[in-house]
Amino acid sequence: MKLKGVKKLAPFFCANVILYILFFVTLSLRKHKQTTMKTITAVRKAFWETHPEFKSEYRKTWRQNKYRTDIRCAFVDFTDSLCKEGQITEALANRATL
Repeated sequence: MKLKGVKKLAPFFCANVILYILFFVTLSLRKHKQTTMKTITAVRKAFWETHPEFKSEYRKTWRQNKYRTDIRCAFVDFTDSLCKEGQITEALANRATL
């Protein structure tokens, strides 16, 4: 069985596939921009969610210098990686404390 008009549809099909791919790339970039953090509170929350090994030492009223050194170092590494990935701005990374 021979299909008529298949050669005529090939360029149309390729163009639709390219548009489909571009649409989803654009959509994923928009989603990535929406997940950026804007506040120090959001950065802290993400840190504690990402590092469950420190969860037992979390205290609501404690700030930076009351935590152990390895927790503070992990927080600095965490904010640095977020900044390099574009999740937070450099200004927010410099301002954020645990």
